[in-house]
Amino acid sequence: MASQFPQPISGAQSSIPSSWALVYTDAVAQYAQQLWARELQIPGAPQPVWNKALIEADVREEILHLVKEFGRAYRNPYYLNWSCKAYNAFVGGQDGDNDDFEFNLAALYPPLDNVVESGPACIVDKRGAIGLFLVPDALMTSRQAKIFESITTVNATFEKAKNRPLTKGKSGIWRQGGDLFAPDGAGLQATPGLATFGIRQMQGHERGVIALFLVPDALMTSQQAKIFGSITTVNATFEKAKNRPLTKGKSGIWRQGGDLFAPDGAGLQATPGLATFGIRQMQGHEKPGEDILVAADLGKAGSPSASSASQRTAQDWVSQSLVFGGLMSAALSMLHPEQYALSRECMIRLALQHPDLESMLKIWPFTFNALALVSNRATPIHRDRHSGDADYLDGMCTIGGDGRVAIEFKGLGFKARYRSGTMAWTSYYMHLHSVSHSPDAERIAFAAYVKQSVQLDTGLDPPRTPTLSGMKEALIEQIKAQKSKGRVGK
Repeated sequence: MASQFPQPISGAQSSIPSSWALVYTDAVAQYAQQLWARELQIPGAPQPVWNKALIEADVREEILHLVKEFGRAYRNPYYLNWSCKAYNAFVGGQDGDNDDFEFNLAALYPPLDNVVESGPACIVDKRGAIGLFLVPDALMTSRQAKIFESITTVNATFEKAKNRPLTKGKSGIWRQGGDLFAPDGAGLQATPGLATFGIRQMQGHERGVIALFLVPDALMTSQQAKIFGSITTVNATFEKAKNRPLTKGKSGIWRQGGDLFAPDGAGLQATPGLATFGIRQMQGHEKPGEDILVAADLGKAGSPSASSASQRTAQDWVSQSLVFGGLMSAALSMLHPEQYALSRECMIRLALQHPDLESMLKIWPFTFNALALVSNRATPIHRDRHSGDADYLDGMCTIGGDGRVAIEFKGLGFKARYRSGTMAWTSYYMHLHSVSHSPDAERIAFAAYVKQSVQLDTGLDPPRTPTLSGMKEALIEQIKAQKSKGRVGK
């Protein structure tokens, strides 16, 4: 029988320039895919090959751990009696703030019976589509510590974001407003704030499905420690974000506003804030032929010397996050191989079509074109209708936080502890989600996603709906393509 995935799985296989960080990411993803095929006991799955020249022994242990925890989630499924695609068709432009609409939607598409999950789990709809993968211990403790320690590098970005004007609309207000952030204080390692790194177009001009995958222990403790340790690099970015004017609209206000952030304090390692890294079109200008830009928190395409101090420290954090980027990308390559192949191809095409972006793409270790960093902030119930799409999986990962933090997917009827090292994969574009406060411990959240307009602008198609059966077929197709291209390491 002919494969359902002749394109783009076998076609999106261009060679990555040897000096790019993505070479390492691709090696990690390839190994994870091979291990995942064995974990799922797919007929014809090859013996996994560890690329010793690129992947260190301790990182190999982290990949083995990641695959094992995702396997536990795969074997603990919950089932919806409706189709995610039909559900999304009704959602339209609703971002979660219309209570009457959400009440009527839940009556038509009833959620699960208030599931409270403490371990790895997944949610699948009636057609086998992936709704959610939640993996609580995806990152090992040592990696968590390294990530948290690194985040101070981004504190200047978080701080800067606080001073930006509020984005229009309710979503912009809560994202930028202060009520959801922890108060600033001398004890904070991470400045409360929000940063988004990536490649983009100007915002506002965009022209069985797995519902959820929750893996609480996806990251080993050592990896969590590394990630948290690195986050101080971004404190300047978080700090800078505080000074941005609030974006108009409810979404912009809560994302930028102060009520959801922890108060600044001397004891915080991470400045409360928000940073966005990546490559995208300017918000509001996502349309064919529009300029592709590096996210403002990260720098300016083709002009590294013109970067501000906070942008340079943000770039340092990205450069230091090679293993974290590899692990997040590996998880995507396991759950949605087609999206991984397309995202990988998109980065290569961007460099060919926009040579001024190559200096940033060279250090970028994620197979997503956008990454949001949120420091010491809670999140109200909402949908992310300006990122991804119904057929894309977005990955969220949390580092730090106290034992009371919970993540909830109200429309799915699913709630879980959101402890450090957890990965949660779903379409946040489609599904309502919220995260509670962490009053007793600092917490850094990462959201990796695709700005679809950037990918479409390179001439690539969107991925197909991620289903359990399609995942397995695409996984084998991807592994075969790697071998035929000679990309499997020895």
